[in-house]
Amino acid sequence: MGIFGKKNKQEVINIKPITEDIIEDKIDILESKESKSEIAEEYTKNLNQMKDDALKIFSTIQSRNEKVTNEYYICRILSRVGLKDLDFNLQLLALDKNINRLKKECFDINRRVNRHEENEEIETLFKQVNELWAFQKGLQEQLKEINNSSYGYLKISTVSVCLNKTNEELEHLHNCITEELKPFKSFNEAAEYIYYNSGDFIDKLVKQLVDYIKLSNNSEYINLYTIRYFLPSDIVVTMEIKEWIDFYNRLKFVNRQIGSYNALKLKNYKNMFDIFEAKYAILMMKSETKNSRKY
Repeated sequence: MGIFGKKNKQEVINIKPITEDIIEDKIDILESKESKSEIAEEYTKNLNQMKDDALKIFSTIQSRNEKVTNEYYICRILSRVGLKDLDFNLQLLALDKNINRLKKECFDINRRVNRHEENEEIETLFKQVNELWAFQKGLQEQLKEINNSSYGYLKISTVSVCLNKTNEELEHLHNCITEELKPFKSFNEAAEYIYYNSGDFIDKLVKQLVDYIKLSNNSEYINLYTIRYFLPSDIVVTMEIKEWIDFYNRLKFVNRQIGSYNALKLKNYKNMFDIFEAKYAILMMKSETKNSRKY
């Protein structure tokens, strides 16, 4: 039989017939893969849109922060003279806490927005920005309520110390007022001392301003803005409240006219003016208090 003498066993391969069920299973698998791809693509698109929306909302929050911070410092400056009920101090403490939270969250978000975020981080960022938007809106309402209920009655001569100031200038004024009050046991004691003991300071302030104006070589300014323009006499002992108001308005007007003729002397004058403005603010707030006696 030679090599063909023994028959080898043949291996039988069973081939399943292609039925309709198998075809449907294949179609389901293909459709499933295509759907996942589309979902992933849509998810990525939504995340990109989510991040863009978060950045736009955060930009609006930052813009509104200027006004919120401005109103906060005005509220803080005038808090010493507000119509105070039992909850007033608690409201101010809550306000301080909320402002600090707003600053902290803005700092945190600002640190994150320019870096690459993972998908989950983008979702968290979007949620955080939206929550901050709502929180800031609530804070604005809180400020509005306090300002309207506590300071709505104040005269323009008092409020004017806060008008047309940047947030940095308001913060500086608040700090100057705090420094002025430090040596005294009470707000009333400070106001009374300022009223009766500011003559020498006012004389020096005016002399420094007049000397500074002479550096301008502007004959019109030099002839107009003399000591007599600011004060009724060369030496001031005390001034009536209406004289304080008139003097303050004249200083502010001249401040807007003068330029930078000598940086050091201008800085020295401005430092003195800042101290005077704090004294003026304290005196005006004292004059607003109920049953306050006229000096």
